[in-house]
Amino acid sequence: MSSATGEWPGTAHKHAEQEGYAVVRVGPGCLLVAVPGDLDDEAVGALRRAFGVVATHDASWVILDARDARFADKTALYALVREHTRLRGRGGSLTLVSSVPAIHDSLRLSGLAGCFPISPTLDAALDAVVFG
Repeated sequence: MSSATGEWPGTAHKHAEQEGYAVVRVGPGCLLVAVPGDLDDEAVGALRRAFGVVATHDASWVILDARDARFADKTALYALVREHTRLRGRGGSLTLVSSVPAIHDSLRLSGLAGCFPISPTLDAALDAVVFG
């Protein structure tokens, strides 16, 4: 955080705790989206609001930080697929950050494995998307 302004440098949208998400610019054309907790039907509203913010910025690449999630249901996964499809239309992609086996299993069981890139760590996602 910048001590002078109290804002994150490069912030595309202020951290919206009351809305349940954060969107931060992490590189040219790339935004980091963070939604705390599991990727379930309760998180879908926050995901949609965050993706709405993403759509208003000139970004084709989104990294979804789901390191806190221990579970993903099909409602949230389909929201991710919709956003990934929108980004693909712009020549970009959504990358999910998760190393949790249950989330990988949910993707596989729902037939969505391989629909979008998954990175085990935020550093690896940043390296691949921003610096790759």
